[in-house]
Amino acid sequence: MQDLGFGKPDPSRPYSPALQRQVSLLTGDKSADYFLFDEVDRPIRVEVPSMLTRMTFRILRSDALSKQTPDGVQAIGEYLLKNMSNHPGLSRARILAQLEREYGKEMVSKIEEFEKMAEKNGYEPGATFLEKMGENLNTTLPMMMNR
Repeated sequence: MQDLGFGKPDPSRPYSPALQRQVSLLTGDKSADYFLFDEVDRPIRVEVPSMLTRMTFRILRSDALSKQTPDGVQAIGEYLLKNMSNHPGLSRARILAQLEREYGKEMVSKIEEFEKMAEKNGYEPGATFLEKMGENLNTTLPMMMNR
């Protein structure tokens, strides 16, 4: 599971210095799922607690790091915002600014649209797309394995 989430980089895709730093930190600590940075730029290690949610997070992280259009960032961003915004040294604005530096200016509006879509689709307050996917996998995988 530690190597899950490190897709082959797209050589035609430019990586911002912020994203290069993220990849470097993740490569150095493969049990971390992401790194956020506090007000003095210290890395805060993020670890997704649920195994199936972590697996989904890492698959989307791989897509975000390896594709020309990083579609997985919306769900990753939603998860980080809902679960890390209240962490000491972090805030919603700080996390969005970091994701903008890593993935580009348009990513903030895409994440905000994704949040609205999730809310419109009736997710419980505080639940994220990734957590919902993890729950669904947790429910369906045992049924599929016992066929």
